[in-house]
Amino acid sequence: MPASHVRLVRSLKRSHPPRTSERIAEERFACSVSGDKARLPTRGSCYTFSYHGLGELWAVIGAFCITLEYGISGAGVARNWSQKMGSFLGDEYKHTVFFYFGKGTWPADATAAQLADNYARTDDNYLDLSAAFLTAGCTLLLMGGLSLSKAVVNFMTFLKVLLVIFMVICGFTGASQNIFESGEVFAPGGINGVINATTLLFFGFIGFDEVCCLSSKAKNASRTMPLALIGTLAIAAMVSFTAQLAISLISQPGQASDFGVAFEQMGWTVISWIVRLGELILLPLVVWLGPKE
Repeated sequence: MPASHVRLVRSLKRSHPPRTSERIAEERFACSVSGDKARLPTRGSCYTFSYHGLGELWAVIGAFCITLEYGISGAGVARNWSQKMGSFLGDEYKHTVFFYFGKGTWPADATAAQLADNYARTDDNYLDLSAAFLTAGCTLLLMGGLSLSKAVVNFMTFLKVLLVIFMVICGFTGASQNIFESGEVFAPGGINGVINATTLLFFGFIGFDEVCCLSSKAKNASRTMPLALIGTLAIAAMVSFTAQLAISLISQPGQASDFGVAFEQMGWTVISWIVRLGELILLPLVVWLGPKE
């Protein structure tokens, strides 16, 4: 063998040492780890993360629960929007889009004429066509690829916060009773009333699980995401508490009401119209974002 070839072989041996069994095992482990990292998602939905972390069965269960959660919450907001539309437009609207069925309940002091009128019922056993059309319309628009920009969503969210602040300030200004006067005034429905009210208020805390799906877009996610969850929960709890306190100060104890109706009963017609128009314009955004999630 020529001397030049001998020198070449020796240099190759020095630059490429022989592959021992330990070195081969290390290389295989490195390849498997890098392959797993390539398959793990950095962003996505509940289904995506559950599928890679727990398996397909748990991913399907999680996706079903999330879909059910946002579907029911969106339907609830749509029905509430339709009720506000009915209060805004009058009884003719309700007679057109509400269809009652099954056994109903009426006020304890209902007259014979009211007992014969399904639209005087106090139960929720009815089909709401306008709420169904609103939900279906938002879903179809999203399926067609139409989406709102981040700036538009943030602007409408800002308007919703301003509306809540406006209602709270007006509620505290028009306070006409002391709800802490006695136990009967504070909780006229007793423990059952407190539990029923709690189940309704829990609705306002649905959707925070979606914040976790945005972790890939956060800087220093291990620190930012816990702070984001705690901060949003704290702010939502404070806003809900002040709003419920404000409406309790201007409503009759034991009677369900909303800000628009309460302000109208107080004689504040202009403020009542502002609140009702704001709710009618801004509530559909919640229905829009429900199917999107």
